[in-house]
Amino acid sequence: MKYNRLKNNNMFNSRESQNPPVSQGAITAISAGSTIKGDLSCTGDVRIDGTLIGNLSCESKIIVGPKGSIEGNISGNTAEIMGQVSGNIIMSGQLILLGKSVIEGDLHVNKLQIAAEVVFNGKCCMGKMAQHAAVSTYVKTDESA
Repeated sequence: MKYNRLKNNNMFNSRESQNPPVSQGAITAISAGSTIKGDLSCTGDVRIDGTLIGNLSCESKIIVGPKGSIEGNISGNTAEIMGQVSGNIIMSGQLILLGKSVIEGDLHVNKLQIAAEVVFNGKCCMGKMAQHAAVSTYVKTDESA
């Protein structure tokens, strides 16, 4: 029987143990079958495979899995969405819509990539105008004035 040895796959490699990887922050995960009600704010990466009913603000990367759903606004740096979002999405970096994701809301992003199977119902503003549009759209106004 022939065995292939993967290069640098040894967990006891002395070179790797001298320079362990630096963590950029914790990973927050909402697993399938879980429902969170309330706003979520985090500095590290976040992955949603369950349901979040509330707004999500993340300084790092957001991933919404194929069975994940968010009922609220999302803001952050970058995101990959494969599930469902009912709310507006504001990304200072790139937004990638994959698989059979369904987006019901407006997009304000720097860069956008959309797969052919994605369903998107809303307005989209990209580039430098996205930040200006996002700020003016979400500023509360007094309707009684």
